[in-house]
Amino acid sequence: MLNSYNNNPARLSIPAPSRCFSAPTWNTSTLVQSGRSKTVQVSAMSPDAPSLQLATAKLPSAANVDTFSSNIYQWAATLTTNSRNMPFALPIRTDPSKNGFSLSLLRVVDGGEIAAVAVIKASVEPVASDNVLFIRLYEGPASNLVLGEKLRKSGNVNERLTGLLNACVDVPLIMNSMPPAIRKAATVSS
Repeated sequence: MLNSYNNNPARLSIPAPSRCFSAPTWNTSTLVQSGRSKTVQVSAMSPDAPSLQLATAKLPSAANVDTFSSNIYQWAATLTTNSRNMPFALPIRTDPSKNGFSLSLLRVVDGGEIAAVAVIKASVEPVASDNVLFIRLYEGPASNLVLGEKLRKSGNVNERLTGLLNACVDVPLIMNSMPPAIRKAATVSS
């Protein structure tokens, strides 16, 4: 059975943000939509980008990390196709990663380009002798579209991330639907 890293499997709590002061880095890709291509800011965050840790979950020792990662990505990729979770306030884009997924909450910015307001990144990482799923929130390049005037000008990374978390109303819905998906992925991968 899946145990939370904090020994509480049913609760995903938001701990105090960690202090990281480096700027996030973004990769770009091209999205072809209606015959027109647009540059899209994708959610490839550098490992040392500032983030809020949303949740952690310790995987069973017998879990295959590749199988777990594939299953948790499939859950994230189908969030908008199962009617339980619709509608979202912001469109989402889910990208697989080597050991999890990145889920970008999107907005249209000046010039008609699509960019991430915020990114929820889930990754399985080794901690001591265990594998732990870390779920973090990162600031996207379009975050100023949802942050208030005070936070837009704030140089405090923790304030901006907390404000972003509060502004993105879809994050609680996503996080509340995640525990059953984590348990199922852990069961399938064991």
